[in-house]
Amino acid sequence: MAVSALWLIASLLVALGYLDAGVWQIPIALLMGTSIMGIAGQGEKKFARLAEHPIATKGTAIVICVPLAYIAIINLSVFVVFVEFSVMLVLSYVLFRSWDKEQSKGKSDKNTESLLSKLKNCC
Repeated sequence: MAVSALWLIASLLVALGYLDAGVWQIPIALLMGTSIMGIAGQGEKKFARLAEHPIATKGTAIVICVPLAYIAIINLSVFVVFVEFSVMLVLSYVLFRSWDKEQSKGKSDKNTESLLSKLKNCC
């Protein structure tokens, strides 16, 4: 999250004219690339299906996100920074919300009840 915040702030400052775009485009691009790989890695942790194919997950993230990041850097404006911020909010919500914990509570309760009933009936 810190890397994403850093390139979002730098992008905003470039868009507002406080930083020179010629100097800051490469550092912003590098930070965006790091975020892309971080998002792919977090997706692997969050979703088991993505963890089964880590090369495909990261490859897909690179093929889709790197051109989008390039387009964002070339057309950097306040609107583009707003869109980037919105996308990062949605991704943060999906990747960092504890969906699995809520869903697994119900499953573990059913499993626990099933195991307890089997133990009672076994002897």
